[in-house]
Amino acid sequence: KCLEELKRKGKIDCIDRISYHSYYRNPDEVVANADSLRAICKQYSDKLDIIQGEAGCPSQLEYTHAMRDLPWTEYKQAKWDARRMATDFSLGIHSSIFTMVDLRYTNMLQSFGLVRMNLLSEPQYLRPSYYTVQHMCSVLTTEIKPNLSVTCSADTQKEIRVVGLEKDGKIVGAMLWFCGELPTD
Repeated sequence: KCLEELKRKGKIDCIDRISYHSYYRNPDEVVANADSLRAICKQYSDKLDIIQGEAGCPSQLEYTHAMRDLPWTEYKQAKWDARRMATDFSLGIHSSIFTMVDLRYTNMLQSFGLVRMNLLSEPQYLRPSYYTVQHMCSVLTTEIKPNLSVTCSADTQKEIRVVGLEKDGKIVGAMLWFCGELPTD
């Protein structure tokens, strides 16, 4: 409705990105919805695209906020972040990971941070997800582009997602992961 109003007023060209926040328990579930959202944006302007503005995963069981009531661990968080970044990369979407440090709310200390904090807002240690995000950022630079023509076959019952890594027009690697279920330890 907002896009329709902006187009009607001739102001749609003032916007170049639409931000969305997706907290899917399986980070690969974003693909269909991101594709749909991008298609809607293109109906209004060829210049309009999407950006993933916020998404993250808790590192422990939480009873409020996004992705609650699941037995998350620091290892599941690290795998979720990696899969989320790889999926966004494959879709050509810039993304961010929520959040750098645990946030203290009035009712809880939220465990989404890459850095574990205490109730006094003091850093305690770097979680495995910190190193995961660091490594993904070192691989997925602006020089590397996704190549979806890379394929893989494997003798497994699990669904595999594949994205090729291309640099200067040449395949330099690939990322593969089981995408059909939630991350495990």
